[in-house]
Amino acid sequence: MLAGLEGLLVRVLTGRTRPADLAEIVLAPVLPLAALPVYLRALRRNVEWKGRYYSQDRP
Repeated sequence: MLAGLEGLLVRVLTGRTRPADLAEIVLAPVLPLAALPVYLRALRRNVEWKGRYYSQDRP
């Protein structure tokens, strides 16, 4: 809550008050959850790239 108020104050003081700029305050806490599918895909053992399949061997 405090971080959101701080973000709002910074944006008002710097003149970034367009709706898209203010939406950053609301969306910032959600971004790590939105990136979760990317992280999970990176942990897969088999990768497909340009129609070819590769196995990622880990020690």
